[in-house]
Amino acid sequence: MSNNYKESQDSFKIKFYGADNIDASTLAISLNSIVDSLKDISSETDPQAYAKLYVTSTQKGCFEITLSTIVKYAVTLFAAENINLANTVLLIFLNSLLIKQHLKGKPPKEIKKDGDKRKVVNQRGENFETTKNITKTYFGSSVIDNRMINIFSALNADENRNDILFETKENKVRIKKEEYEEMSANIIEAIKETKDLHTYTIETPLLLKKPDLLGNSRWGFVFDKNIEAEIKDETWITRVHRGEIKQLYAGVKIPVKLLVEVELDKYKDPKGTPRYTVLEVTGDPIEPTVNMQLFEE
Repeated sequence: MSNNYKESQDSFKIKFYGADNIDASTLAISLNSIVDSLKDISSETDPQAYAKLYVTSTQKGCFEITLSTIVKYAVTLFAAENINLANTVLLIFLNSLLIKQHLKGKPPKEIKKDGDKRKVVNQRGENFETTKNITKTYFGSSVIDNRMINIFSALNADENRNDILFETKENKVRIKKEEYEEMSANIIEAIKETKDLHTYTIETPLLLKKPDLLGNSRWGFVFDKNIEAEIKDETWITRVHRGEIKQLYAGVKIPVKLLVEVELDKYKDPKGTPRYTVLEVTGDPIEPTVNMQLFEE
């Protein structure tokens, strides 16, 4: 990492209640999904940030793991040098768990806005108060919800696991075993099914405008206009993070399989802004043959 990047560090514990040993598959799926969640939240919180996690200790009894979360970020107007970005990432993760727990396996009845505050109303009419940024991260795409589905599906299938506790210095979230099935429900897909959504997939080379070399979201491209697209091709993103793909600069074209989602109004006309998702990078970057001034707003 460049010297222009700073590190923010915090830690948290995960307690798997039940037997004092744990099935390796359950542990691997749970930890991988938790790690991926925190990486996703880091890049969503600050597109130039990137999270790494390290296991610092384990303990028998409930089978407890302590992880150190390190977020590397560029010092900008958004992210000051003294910002505790790691703590923010953990706070968003725990609140996302609380939102999913609050919804009890069903899409929200309503999300009420009040400035930067949000009240998530479940189907029972109960409120959970949180912030605009947290609801945007959780409801903005299916990524975080899918990570949680993986965690709780694995725990639900393991007969030796009881409750699970996520604990930071300031907060605790405990999910009971009887809640695992609800926590495995696909909330975001259920929300999409209540909307009239037109989707299509196209294979096309996208003109790269703004790469995100540290995270895995908010890449800027030119399609029919300037767009931002989340990249779900984790194998390709891993190669980017390892520095294996060098030709990533404004002007190259990246061959992709692109998912376009457009919400329709009652007259079946498009409304709002389409959502773009790169499902797969299908080839190597194509370098430009001539210099073109394509990137001015």
